[in-house]
Amino acid sequence: MITFEFFPPYEPWSLNMERTKHWSWRAKRARDYRFAAMVAARNAGIGPQPASTVRVELPFDKSSSRRDPSNYLPAVKAIVDGLVDAGLWTDDTAEFVSVEEPVLVKASHVVVYVAPRK
Repeated sequence: MITFEFFPPYEPWSLNMERTKHWSWRAKRARDYRFAAMVAARNAGIGPQPASTVRVELPFDKSSSRRDPSNYLPAVKAIVDGLVDAGLWTDDTAEFVSVEEPVLVKASHVVVYVAPRK
C-alpha cells in the first residue's frame, strides 16, 4: 500500500455546498485540490500503478460537527483526478480505480492510501 499526504488548499467542500455556490467557486476548489494531489504524488515518487483502490482521509478543524462522509466525494474526485494527472493510471474509470467512502478526521492534512485491487 502506498500512503502520502498533503496540506489541502481549502477545507473539503460538500455536495450541499456545491449546490449553493456559483460553478466557478467549485471549479477553483477542484482545480486546486487536483493540482495539490498531483504535486504530492509526484513528490512522493509514485509511478504507474495496477488497478487500485483509493481511500482518502479528509481533514477538518472541528471534529464535533456531524458530517456525512459521502457528501464530500467532490473533493475525493478532484484528488483522484490529480493522481491520474500524476500518471498513476491512464484514466479514473472503474477499470483502473475504485474509491472508498472518505474518512473524515480532525487533522491538518489530507492522507491518501492507494492499494492494489484484490
